[in-house]
Amino acid sequence: MQIISQPYYNYEGHFRHYTDNLDNLYNHKNLPLKTINLLKVPDKKNLLRFIFWRFLLAFKNYSYFIRKKPTLIHIVDFEPLSFLLLYLFINRKIKFIITVHSVQAGNSLPDKFQKIILMFAFKRLEQRFGGAVLVVHDSENKRLLNKFLPKLNVSLINYPGTNFNIKSSNTTPTKLIIFGALRKDKDPKKFLKICNMSGYEIEHLGRVDEEIVPHMGKIKFKNEYISKTEIAFKLSEARFILLPYGEKYKGGAGPIKDALVNGIPVLAMGSFRYKTFVQDNKIGFVFNNTVELQNIIRNLNKREYEEIRNKCIREGSKYTWKAMQEEYSELVNSQLSIKEH
Repeated sequence: MQIISQPYYNYEGHFRHYTDNLDNLYNHKNLPLKTINLLKVPDKKNLLRFIFWRFLLAFKNYSYFIRKKPTLIHIVDFEPLSFLLLYLFINRKIKFIITVHSVQAGNSLPDKFQKIILMFAFKRLEQRFGGAVLVVHDSENKRLLNKFLPKLNVSLINYPGTNFNIKSSNTTPTKLIIFGALRKDKDPKKFLKICNMSGYEIEHLGRVDEEIVPHMGKIKFKNEYISKTEIAFKLSEARFILLPYGEKYKGGAGPIKDALVNGIPVLAMGSFRYKTFVQDNKIGFVFNNTVELQNIIRNLNKREYEEIRNKCIREGSKYTWKAMQEEYSELVNSQLSIKEH
């Protein structure tokens, strides 16, 4: 028996979509029981209640596969506290694939505490299940885990972008769109200042943290949920997607993949850690100040723009749900082929 385990299947965001895309690789689904699912999701601002809610779902989930004794278990979202309480009861022969969405904590005490607990749980995993595979979607996460857990196999699988099925047009789009939530950890203040001083009309799609709102200036934004239909319409008019990340940001960058999948060139700050990815793949440009941003937009002709857009489309083929499923399929087959000693 091979199980895909997702404790937070009924929670918002990627949790359900990610799991549904992979469940045909396994012959059993391990999802939360109804009595647990009916618990109201607490506000993330109430940290203790939110941690307890995650713990309760994961504990019930992990207890289930201890009883079932599968040959392979894929945990799509890993909760370290419940795993630490139960790991001694888990059969050593079980093969593990654990998707790790991020190990790069912010500067707050809760974030730092979470990272410590996460790494401690991975150390126990390394000691008891040496053949386990950790899957990450970011090269920096892979580097950190390889450094801290040299005995575990860390595999990099590309996270897919969202295809909004943008309608093609014969006219060159003209709008500048900032895509993705604007949060303090993304360090967007300098980026927003440059955008405001550029003189261009710029629109933001996504949530904006309260402390970032005063820095929005002339940038148009709603700060509310935006439907896929509206996003598709807005992106169909986008000449560039601007990536709102500053120097201090260490996380992933989903909007890059969304831009590629939808064939839209990107503009990013020169301090952004993905700038070499943007430059090497020729999918857009980087800028360090207002003048550079203005020159990029002003001097790019239609032929050059179309060449970049076509490169985005080609690169975007690596970031589809189908491509991710194929990479996982190879990983699952390789794990199942390993003989016990």
